[in-house]
Amino acid sequence: MTLCGAAIAAWMLLISSPAEVPITIRPGMLADFVDTLAGDSVRLVNARVVGVFDPQVFLIESQTRLRPMVARDRVLVFIEAGTLRVEAARLVASTVTISGIARTLLGMQTSREVPWPAALTRDAVERLEIRAAVLARSVRTPEGIDLVVRSSSPSSPLKLSR
Repeated sequence: MTLCGAAIAAWMLLISSPAEVPITIRPGMLADFVDTLAGDSVRLVNARVVGVFDPQVFLIESQTRLRPMVARDRVLVFIEAGTLRVEAARLVASTVTISGIARTLLGMQTSREVPWPAALTRDAVERLEIRAAVLARSVRTPEGIDLVVRSSSPSSPLKLSR
């Protein structure tokens, strides 16, 4: 197989299973391209936490040295099957890495995989400049420390010890 043939084979493998290989991007990029990336596995790096709505939902934006001059393009993070293990005051202004599935706001509201916070009305979403969502499997510090406490799933069978 030639180099060109190997490259095409690798590309075909990559596009045939996009959910298995997460796309590494910054939160602002997800906000800009959510319609294209919705449903794909993503890894959000350099994400700065700007607010916490409840133990399962918080707000992030891209970590930058300067404040954005035009739009903030923020992303809501919904924790799948778990809650944050740290209190909101400690988490706000921290940098985290998030792995999960990219979602549109409409998709996240209608799927009901995680309850939509009552405080997030249409006006609040516009005022806070929220453009996208992610259903997170993992929230970690830059060192790799997991910030999520997993909840036991009622559908999983109990294991009994003898």
